[in-house]
Amino acid sequence: MSHEKNYNVLTAENGVPIKAWTKGVQLEDQALKQLLNVAQLPFIFKWVAAMPDVHWGIGATVGSVIPTKSAIILPRWAWTSAVE
Repeated sequence: MSHEKNYNVLTAENGVPIKAWTKGVQLEDQALKQLLNVAQLPFIFKWVAAMPDVHWGIGATVGSVIPTKSAIILPRWAWTSAVE
């Protein structure tokens, strides 16, 4: 059994690691910046995950998983729809 990971681990300066399933897939600079920013938020739990289709999004990186503790992050479409 191979012990090689099928994901990359990216690190933010002062945050949790980012597990990115992007081996062999180009990661946009804007998406990486978003991931690094969110990884530094104080309520992120353990790590941020990025799927192979990850790309920049308005408010949050599309294709990311952002686990939190004691916090809820609503997607932009939820609060935009609620206001309309």
